[in-house]
Amino acid sequence: MIDADEVAANLVVGEHVQNVVERSCEGPGPTPLRQFMSVLEMYAILHETKCEQVLSEVPRGVKENVWYVVDNSGNVERQADGKKNIFWDDCGAWSSKDGHVVKRTYVVSGKRLSVVQVVNGLYCKQQVVNKKRSWVPLEVQPCTDAVVVVSSFYTTLKDDSSYRKKVSWLSVQPNIAVYEYQGRPPLIKGILHSYNHNFKSELDRYIYV
Repeated sequence: MIDADEVAANLVVGEHVQNVVERSCEGPGPTPLRQFMSVLEMYAILHETKCEQVLSEVPRGVKENVWYVVDNSGNVERQADGKKNIFWDDCGAWSSKDGHVVKRTYVVSGKRLSVVQVVNGLYCKQQVVNKKRSWVPLEVQPCTDAVVVVSSFYTTLKDDSSYRKKVSWLSVQPNIAVYEYQGRPPLIKGILHSYNHNFKSELDRYIYV
């Protein structure tokens, strides 16, 4: 595992998701984002990232349209103890009102992910039947190893809702997560928000979900 503070000073920017997935441990840093990743991109990164490429925490400093793969084992332990997740960073106070988790189930087939839902104990796919969308059982039910649940936490910064954060992890590999930051951090009196030390409480930096 890589220490985030060491990485923050020397980040290597990749040009493509595949380049980042295949990068060496010398380049665990962010890749520019125009929008949040697709589930395929996120799944590929989480599935292919090596242990030595995982950051111990989100690097401190400015985070503008970037993503990181971060250790999530602390949240695995918290969930086992019946506690809520904590997604720490130094960006400031995130909105608990806007914060929510979306969970979707997929069947993995090669490089494809298909959305499914369990209905009456069977994995089903959505189809249009008699002009209505219905969940229809798959002809061949997938084995357990081919099913993955993707959880994604979304929130916005309290001071600027245009600055967004997304954290995603897999049910089959919950010990690492992808943190994505969309937009530009707001400025406060000419100083970037992430370096402002006048927060009412250090707890404002935490979100519990």
